[in-house]
Amino acid sequence: MKQTYRLWVEDQPGVLMRVAGPITAKGANIRSLTLAPDPEWPGRSKILLEAELEARYVQRVLNEMNRLIPVIEADLAGSDSCSSDWRQSDNR
Repeated sequence: MKQTYRLWVEDQPGVLMRVAGPITAKGANIRSLTLAPDPEWPGRSKILLEAELEARYVQRVLNEMNRLIPVIEADLAGSDSCSSDWRQSDNR
């Protein structure tokens, strides 16, 4: 099942390796990865990561990504699973 994850991350060394880890640990391949700095928030970037995952791993991978230290927020692209826009939150 093809899934696109949308992540907002702190710009730190090793962040791409960390966010790829939960997907590759499930034996899935990353089909596409796009990273762009956020012009409104220096030091933060948005990552779009597309992977072919078994359905049973989709939510598990999302939960694991949200627990990673450099990740501000992660959700599935095209979904309303995101509780709020992280830019509107001062405590992140």
